[in-house]
Amino acid sequence: MSGVILFLYAVLYAAEIAAAGFAPRAYNRMLEISGNAAARAGMAVVLLAALFHAFDGLRFTACVMSPRAARHEAALQSVAQFVTFAVGIPAAFVICWPSISELFR
Repeated sequence: MSGVILFLYAVLYAAEIAAAGFAPRAYNRMLEISGNAAARAGMAVVLLAALFHAFDGLRFTACVMSPRAARHEAALQSVAQFVTFAVGIPAAFVICWPSISELFR
């Protein structure tokens, strides 16, 4: 699932870059939209997906390369999930902070 989220983000990002060259007004509108709370929440989800994809990939590689690591696959899965959230939640908070801070103004 994380790979699908990252692929969709890459397609959206490519469309945004293409719009910069072909339709500057559309590009400016996309930048306005990317600053709202829903877009920031979506970016936080993309961040969490990217982190999980990376850490789970490291777990998978370790299990394939080392039989000793393969015996501890369930524990390594838990570690990948923990590190994803331990790093991702503070980072997602930073991404969403501009929208959150507007609520208190």
